[in-house]
Amino acid sequence: MVEKRWLKVLGRPRASKGPSGKAYARAVADEARRICDTPWQADVTAVLLFVVKDKKGEQPDVDNLTKVVLDALKGIAYVDDRQVVRQHAEIFICGKRARTAAPILPPVNAFPKSVEILKEECTYIGLVNKRI
Repeated sequence: MVEKRWLKVLGRPRASKGPSGKAYARAVADEARRICDTPWQADVTAVLLFVVKDKKGEQPDVDNLTKVVLDALKGIAYVDDRQVVRQHAEIFICGKRARTAAPILPPVNAFPKSVEILKEECTYIGLVNKRI
């Protein structure tokens, strides 16, 4: 059976291994524990939508943000991050019009396909327990 999980983590996405990055990883893990009963054993498709404020020269690296999130979900949403066989990650700027080509999206009331991103920094994490 195909199952989808959507998480929303409030706060600025962080890519560092320092204190702020560790706090962000804990927030991701805590939200995943709230949503996930048991880790999936199957292949996983992950969609990560990072919403950040426009700070000139301070936009985080999407690859590093993705690694922090996928590592934080290990053992909670899925057994091992090697199960993530497909991923899609994007950075959006708060308050700007955005359109995404993500293969799965959060519930329409949380993130319509074409939307003016709210003024809050957050991370939307979508997981599907199959290759799509």
